[in-house]
Amino acid sequence: MLKNFSRIKISGGCEVFAEGSISFVPLDHDKAMVQVENSGNYFYDEHSEPIPSFEVKVLTEQLSIFIDNWIKLIDSVKKNTEYLNTRNAVVLFDLSLQERDVQLSFSENQDGFQLDPLINAIEEFVTTCHKKSKPPPLSSDTLFTPKNLTEEFLGSLEKREKAVLQYNNMNGLHGGSVIVVTGLGNVMVQLVSPDDEKNKMWEKRYSFDVSPEQLEEIFIEIINNDVLTIQMEDRTGVPDETRIHFSMTNENNDFFKLDTWERMSLSPDEYQNNPRAKFDKACLGLKRLAHIARTEKKPVQEGPYSHP
Repeated sequence: MLKNFSRIKISGGCEVFAEGSISFVPLDHDKAMVQVENSGNYFYDEHSEPIPSFEVKVLTEQLSIFIDNWIKLIDSVKKNTEYLNTRNAVVLFDLSLQERDVQLSFSENQDGFQLDPLINAIEEFVTTCHKKSKPPPLSSDTLFTPKNLTEEFLGSLEKREKAVLQYNNMNGLHGGSVIVVTGLGNVMVQLVSPDDEKNKMWEKRYSFDVSPEQLEEIFIEIINNDVLTIQMEDRTGVPDETRIHFSMTNENNDFFKLDTWERMSLSPDEYQNNPRAKFDKACLGLKRLAHIARTEKKPVQEGPYSHP
């Protein structure tokens, strides 16, 4: 059983530059996040199609079984000079545990290391996780019955692939964030804040994908709070106040936008029953993406910010 592991990463590649990696990141005491990066098309599904990069949650107990099996396979690796490998590839395998580092770098077609059982076990694990990461397809005869106006606007699951959601609280003087996510889980986050050392506004941009489960949570919060029905108070903003924008576009390029001002003068009881509370809850999933970018990702671009 895995206990208190900080991170596990496995990577593989071959002489034709295919490469992929799997990372296991602990979430809590009984769950871990499996992150598969397959930019080099190393993993394939049962239909011989490259598996895209994805994330999926797994139980740590189940993960332990796979890790224990892989360690046993590593320990059983033997060299056989008469072994002919059909893959004709250089296989790189790194496994780092808290108390044990295993690093294998075998050229199978030259040295005869029989790694096929190990490779097959890992590829089967990725294929199985990929199936779990995909939401079950709707049957063609399934009737879509939206529960509110927002779900009717966004459409059924397969139609949401073309949706675009955006949250924007950018202020030209103080900075802020612009967060965009597509119905495929592609995310762009722009963060702007003052940099005292450089004496200017500094911008960082992030680009990453979220798992189907994370994407579903974002849509659920927007739908459950039925943003199409929220009626925000119309008032004039005070000088330098930030205007917050939420917008979404559906499959038909229909556009919806909802705005509010940053400042509030509501007591806790008044806030709970105010449309502003529904607006904040609807945007919560999008705002989490800024936190993920800031704490877990590296910017793909950064530099001085020029207000458009």
